[in-house]
Amino acid sequence: MSKYNPPYKSCIICEKSLNEVGGRRLCINDRDIPLAKTKGFSLYKKEKEIIHKGYKAWICQICADRLCSECGSPVQRPVGRDVIYDDGYTCHIAIFPPLGCTNENCSKNIKTN
Repeated sequence: MSKYNPPYKSCIICEKSLNEVGGRRLCINDRDIPLAKTKGFSLYKKEKEIIHKGYKAWICQICADRLCSECGSPVQRPVGRDVIYDDGYTCHIAIFPPLGCTNENCSKNIKTN
């Protein structure tokens, strides 16, 4: 059993699962608050409810605008953000290029270059 709380089943803003949107789960930070307000809810209130249930709240790369500049898919390395893994462990993604793209057909995909 993991010593970390697992991630919640969906993005706190769009309510889509990671399988639906792709990319990685991002920890919530102060930059995400204005986006939540435009959606008509308090990020803190919703996050608190999720934490109370024993999960970690997260935001998807689409809602956080961490997307490929060429094709619009989530980038492979959402630099400057903390990501949440399946077991609840979090890790910071340092600001080192290249960002890469999760779309295997994109020219910015690191595996295809």
